[in-house]
Amino acid sequence: MTDNGKQPSAGKASTKAAGDATDTAEDATETATGLVDATVEAGRSTIDGISQAAGDVAQRAGVGAKRAAEVLTDVAGDVATTAKAHAPAVIDSSRATADVAVREVRAASSENLMFGSVFSAGLSLGLLLARAPRVLVLLALAPVFVFGADLISRRSGRGLTMTSTPAAKAPASRGKSSSD
Repeated sequence: MTDNGKQPSAGKASTKAAGDATDTAEDATETATGLVDATVEAGRSTIDGISQAAGDVAQRAGVGAKRAAEVLTDVAGDVATTAKAHAPAVIDSSRATADVAVREVRAASSENLMFGSVFSAGLSLGLLLARAPRVLVLLALAPVFVFGADLISRRSGRGLTMTSTPAAKAPASRGKSSSD
C-alpha cells in the first residue's frame, strides 16, 4: 500500500501543480491583456495627438498662405504703380540712348564697323559652341545686324537712320533709276 499511498500523494501534487500552472497562465493572460489594452490606448492617444497637431499645422499654414497672398498683392500693386510712374522716363532715356548709338554707328569708319561685326560674330559663335543660353547668343549677334545693316546701306548709298526722312527720299532715287 505504500506504493498505492505514494500514488495518491503524487496525483495530488500533480493536480496542485496543474492548478498552479493554470493560475499562472491565467495571470499571464490577464497581464498580457492589460498590456495590450494599455498599448492600444497609448496608440489611440498618440494618434489623436498627431491628428490634432496636424490640424493645427494645417490651420496655421492656411493663415500663412492668406497673409502671403495679401503681401504679394500689395507688393504687386506697388510695383505696378512705380513702373507706371517711371515708364515715360525709361522710354525717353531708351530713345535718347538709341539716337546716340545711331550717331556713333554713322560716325564710325567702315573698317571699324567691319571689325565690330567680325568680333561680334566670333563672340556669338564662341558662346554658341560653349552652349551658352540662346538669348545670350542672340544678344551677342545684335551688333552684327546693326553694323552689317549700316555697311550695306553705305554701299547702296543710303545711310542708317531712325527717322522717316530717308524713306521719303528713297522713292525719288528709284525714280532717277527708272528714268536713266
